[in-house]
Amino acid sequence: LNWNLTQIFAWMLEDHLKERLYSAVLAGTEWNLVVTTAGIRLFIEGYSEKQELFVETILNEMFRFKIDLRHFEDAYDGYYGDVKGFEGERPQQMGIYYLELILNEQMWSNEELAVAMKVVTVCRLKSFVKEVLTQAYGECFIFGNVDEDRALKLAAIVEDRLSRARN
Repeated sequence: LNWNLTQIFAWMLEDHLKERLYSAVLAGTEWNLVVTTAGIRLFIEGYSEKQELFVETILNEMFRFKIDLRHFEDAYDGYYGDVKGFEGERPQQMGIYYLELILNEQMWSNEELAVAMKVVTVCRLKSFVKEVLTQAYGECFIFGNVDEDRALKLAAIVEDRLSRARN
């Protein structure tokens, strides 16, 4: 259930951020949200002089993001369609999926995910997101054309935003 809720939230947030960050992407800054068993990972790539603003904008939008029913329904239908539509995949993709399912302890089958989707509601998603964001913590791995001071500044932006959510 939590995996499904996280996937739907990440999809909704990414859709919301695409519009907000469109001009930054045109200017050469790339970003990506990925849901893993450890949480949501944010990847940022591009011009280092604008990364503080970029990270701050993404985090502020994440914590200000309001879940509305129409957007939730679109995300729910899209994600549920992906889970249910898996049977139509190519045999090679299905083989890789089943191999991952066997080898990975923290992976759920599409059948398990589909069953858990039956109790996913907009109210449940709102309370889940509120709870997760107040308990979130961040880890930063910063490399490239960034000196130590700038890397520490980026990490401080992340920690400051997360600590404000906890208070």
